[in-house]
Amino acid sequence: MKKDMFQKEELKNLYFIENRSIRDIANISSCSEGKVNYWFKKYNIKKRNISDAIYLKHHPDGDPFSLRMPRNKKEERLFGLGIGIFLGEGNKVDKSTIRVGNTDVTILRIFVTFLLVFFNIHKDNLRFHLQIFSDVDTIEAQKYWIKELGITKNQFYKTSITKSIKKGTYKHKNKRGVLTVYYSNVKARKLLDDIISQCSSVGRATPW
Repeated sequence: MKKDMFQKEELKNLYFIENRSIRDIANISSCSEGKVNYWFKKYNIKKRNISDAIYLKHHPDGDPFSLRMPRNKKEERLFGLGIGIFLGEGNKVDKSTIRVGNTDVTILRIFVTFLLVFFNIHKDNLRFHLQIFSDVDTIEAQKYWIKELGITKNQFYKTSITKSIKKGTYKHKNKRGVLTVYYSNVKARKLLDDIISQCSSVGRATPW
């Protein structure tokens, strides 16, 4: 590559295909970042925004997931259940994670399966947070979720413990706590939000 000039396709290949930064391109071309920026402007090549740059820095090998739509009636039911669970039980505020909490293992098992099947997420990349009362056995509660969901202890964040107040219907408390499943990926969360938005716009349960 010439030191004093770039070809448009060369720049696009380095930036978009090889995912090089402006600094990287300047270093391998033995020129200043200012010169690289000049040619980007000259060729009207739109650069990544800050969020995209940060995401790429943390995921240099590409997205750790791949979205696909249902392929048959059985998958359509699972997909609809997953979307419904997120709408009913999911955290809507944090736009960087897909997060659902519940006391019901069946609900969480369905949602975990939804993530694994349609987002092609590796199960080891899921994280879990357990919230219990102070008179609940932490180890036993964690063992329950580990066994029922087929996960490992290393996937848990530090357990949150709430002081017990033995009043009213407290005797009917859940002895296994509230478990929240987390998948931290801003692009995956945006895709999920887009799917839900499509569902809402057409007034039906699924967008396919």
